[in-house]
Amino acid sequence: MAPLVYYLPNVTDVTSVTPYNHAIAVADLATESTLLTYPAAPPAAVEAAFDRVVVLRSGLPPVRAWRASRIADRLLDAEDGVYLTTFHYAPALSGYLSDRRWVLDVYDDPMQYVYNRDSRVQPITVRGLLSLLDRADRAVHTVHPSTPRTFSGDVRFAANGADVEGLEPSFDVGDTLRLVHASSHDAGLAVTLEALAGLEAGARLDVYGDVPERHAARADALGVTNDVTFHGPTDHGRVRRAVERADVGLCLLGDRPDWRYAHPIRIGEFLAAGTVPLASDLPGVRDLTRDAGVLVSPTSIAVESALARLADCADLAAQKRRARERAEYIPWHEERRWFARQVLGLDQYPS
Repeated sequence: MAPLVYYLPNVTDVTSVTPYNHAIAVADLATESTLLTYPAAPPAAVEAAFDRVVVLRSGLPPVRAWRASRIADRLLDAEDGVYLTTFHYAPALSGYLSDRRWVLDVYDDPMQYVYNRDSRVQPITVRGLLSLLDRADRAVHTVHPSTPRTFSGDVRFAANGADVEGLEPSFDVGDTLRLVHASSHDAGLAVTLEALAGLEAGARLDVYGDVPERHAARADALGVTNDVTFHGPTDHGRVRRAVERADVGLCLLGDRPDWRYAHPIRIGEFLAAGTVPLASDLPGVRDLTRDAGVLVSPTSIAVESALARLADCADLAAQKRRARERAEYIPWHEERRWFARQVLGLDQYPS
């Protein structure tokens, strides 16, 4: 075991997201643990897991990075201390500035800065970030191992998912197919609306998250307004209850390089809720769902065809049970513990 400092910004109260669980996992194994975060204190469960929590105050990323690196160097022993950071700018810069062993938590692809078209970020800045990340002593990646983009000279991998204990599936099937889109990212939503417009069997779609208003206008233009409810930003607990009630969960990502090898957390939640994932056929998604999901090309024709088959499926309840069984088969708690062991250099897989 070893003492650890983890620089994790913006810890949300969504208990299933990857960094939330990584934080609790590493704090549980470390002999002494400190969480550095910004701009506010973390949720109570995360704060309680650490021996101390420091909220960084400066609004300037370079200043936060420097202060964080000094805190890590002061708290950690040069011989066995571990400084864990996420891949974001200020945490990564602080890892580089620190004199302690620097381990990266790559729970998402840093290239999202480019593909999300963040106007504040220029490609040359991202190239600098990627070069910086490669200086880490070790990087644990929560993606499919076939990803071509890895960092550091000591590359490790971990899996992703959602605890089955937190979701209670309902395996009943009604007369109308119940669909759920549970993400503030609107990828695949336009395709889904077009598929609904052509679906003879009919379906009900609940959309959760802060999606652009153009989708409501598009639903109206397609004549499916009565089949779609836009709930807007919603408490995560309520979203989970909606996922439990749904028959099909939508995760229709485009074949972007930063999504191709990802393990989407919503897929893990769909499986745990006994909700059949209708998702893009990408390596990371395929690895999570195996035969428990319906994987398609994210086009309106392919999605409409898949929905028609699901609406006419005589054993939909059995498919929902298969989804839950897949979630129960994956040892999420062990996977998270394995992540923590790799961070702390305890590399033998627990028996």
